Amino acid sequence: MDQNATANELIETVMTNGYVVIRDVFDSSYIGTVRSELEQCFEADLKARAEENSGYSRKDEFGYTSVTHGSHMVLGLFRRSPRFARMMNDILANDRIFKLLRSIAGGGFTLRGDNVRRATGKVELGHPLNLPHEWHRDNPGEFGISILMTDILDRDAGATAFVPGTHLLPFDPRRNVLMGQPAFLALPDVGGPISFCNRGLARRAVFGRALARRFVAKSEQALGKAGSICIFLNDTWHGRSANAQGKRNMVAFCGAISARYPFPGNLPAPQPGDAVLPEPLLGMLTSKQEPDPKETCILQWAEAQQKRPKPWDLLWLAQKEHRLISKASVALARRVPKYAAYEWQAGPLES
Repeated sequence: MDQNATANELIETVMTNGYVVIRDVFDSSYIGTVRSELEQCFEADLKARAEENSGYSRKDEFGYTSVTHGSHMVLGLFRRSPRFARMMNDILANDRIFKLLRSIAGGGFTLRGDNVRRATGKVELGHPLNLPHEWHRDNPGEFGISILMTDILDRDAGATAFVPGTHLLPFDPRRNVLMGQPAFLALPDVGGPISFCNRGLARRAVFGRALARRFVAKSEQALGKAGSICIFLNDTWHGRSANAQGKRNMVAFCGAISARYPFPGNLPAPQPGDAVLPEPLLGMLTSKQEPDPKETCILQWAEAQQKRPKPWDLLWLAQKEHRLISKASVALARRVPKYAAYEWQAGPLES
């Protein structure tokens, strides 16, 4: 949407689609100064990795970093990058955006999970019915803010992808149905020595693949110029799209948990570097926020719309099929140990 859209227009779009893209919130000069500092974070991590001969994951004094074939991710930005912290504070100081965030949360919310992702410049396609970072949901009560640090104007250039309206569906595409690879075991966990379904069995998920084709056709991507932002409910199916031409883009993220939901884990303890963080950012990182019973909570409204699928509906069939294939995969792994090594080797996943 245009940067001049009203708060009510933004709220209506999120309620309908589960996300909204607000274009050109920051100008190119502003975003360029933040991007240059984040580039320094990436280069420092690459230098340390070369010295330490690090693998996929690495931890330093600020948090974790990770590198896969197509993506380099750095976490802990609030303490690595003062400019990123100021940018997030400016987002919170925007009255229209702050009203949208409070409407999503139903009052107070606590920030978590700040990170930046830079494409490695390698082609990354993923499964035909899935994404390089597969379709998924995150924690209950969570919503996200993403900021385009570079222009992403074309589809399949590594942008975040969404399936509009899926925040109103009652299941997680990663853990409740089989939509191509990677094929995770069903939740609730069926237990066993493996984490993924046997690939040969997963290929026979006819209902899951039919469901995937239906929803992939509706998918959209958060495109725009550097300085545009996207705000989304984490129940909306999302993931990292293919990077078909190996473009080198950058997207920063910050998650938030509504005060109406339990916070996953413990609130981070204040660190020495927190003294330089501006308000209201500092309070939303290190203190418990309070819900406002007078405010609408879009997250709870959306959950109330998530009705169980009717028997013999495609959603119902896909869920039953997933649990059956999950149980068969576990049984096969126990009976024939070599099949435990035949699960889909997706590698560690981004949070």
